[in-house]
Amino acid sequence: MKELGDTLRALRKARNMSIYDVERKTGIRFNLISAYERGEKRPSLQNARKLAQLYGVPVAYLVLSEAEVTECIPPELREAVTLFLNRPELRKVITILAGLPPEGVQHLANFLSSVKDAPPSSQKA
Repeated sequence: MKELGDTLRALRKARNMSIYDVERKTGIRFNLISAYERGEKRPSLQNARKLAQLYGVPVAYLVLSEAEVTECIPPELREAVTLFLNRPELRKVITILAGLPPEGVQHLANFLSSVKDAPPSSQKA
């Protein structure tokens, strides 16, 4: 089971943010953020909400164990949610996809499948 401090640090680092960045964006003092990440203090509900919003995760992700979070997610969505939480750059892709008409999404899915399944191109010297 992961600890809250480890989770907060991992979320911050996955987004290439410094503690100072978090301070500027949330208004939570640097020394308090640092204490959260070291496991010396636990954030108030208000600060947990600010951090969850900044990191783009539900507050439950910060306070529940990974198994408890997984239980809240329908089985067919678990893999996608895990990828989404661990790779924040996918949010931009999801946002773009959400704006496409269904036939555009299908066309893109077909293209990506063909690229993924294509044999590597041979390089000629």
